[in-house]
Amino acid sequence: MRRLLTLLLSISLFMLLSIPTLAATITAPGNGDYVYDGANVISAETEAMLRSECARMEAQCGLQFTVVTMPTVDRSLYEYTAALIADWKIGGSSGRGVVLLLDIGGDDYYMLAGDGAKSYFTNPVLQSLVNTNMEPSFAAKQYDSGVKNCLYAMAALADSFRREQALTTAGTTETTVAAAAAAQPEEESGVISFLKGLGVVLLILLGIVLLGIVLLFLLAAIRRQQRRKRRRRQRPPMRAVKRYDE
Repeated sequence: MRRLLTLLLSISLFMLLSIPTLAATITAPGNGDYVYDGANVISAETEAMLRSECARMEAQCGLQFTVVTMPTVDRSLYEYTAALIADWKIGGSSGRGVVLLLDIGGDDYYMLAGDGAKSYFTNPVLQSLVNTNMEPSFAAKQYDSGVKNCLYAMAALADSFRREQALTTAGTTETTVAAAAAAQPEEESGVISFLKGLGVVLLILLGIVLLGIVLLFLLAAIRRQQRRKRRRRQRPPMRAVKRYDE
């Protein structure tokens, strides 16, 4: 029994280790490359077109679009495409990337957006795109034509995405400017209130100073009057002088 269990565990471990990993199956395209034709179904002309248009989309729209073809896929197309986005970091740190995967051996295709692009490139939107632009050519095994059709549709969608992002940014900027403009009168009124308060304080201080001067003047006058009275009291009385007539 132990030998049977050991044998089963050994076989299971061997099978797990024998499953090719994504990294071993596909080498990520280099910088500036947006296509991996593992199934060799895309013409050189279409590949050049893909690289040029995908570079434009990334530069102008902030979206990285990548096309991958495989002879066969060893897992669900969703898992495989999600792994491609994660392992190749398609869309960069923002996650604004979209992958079109063609499974030639499995006679199927799939399209998936990264986390940073899912709000616009939703699954229903991408599913509609590939069904409309890929299905007729894919059914006829004209993969090159299907890829070009998807590229054109994706470019139009990316331009729409860019315009929406621009409107969103403009709206945010206008809101910020409006908020700043609304806050400015409040700031100005605060300054005016401060100046008014400062003016009142200065007037009060000036009144106190003037009152002090008046009090000092009155005290000085009282003291002068008191000194005069004391001097009068200290003078000796005048004696009468007798005059003798000759």
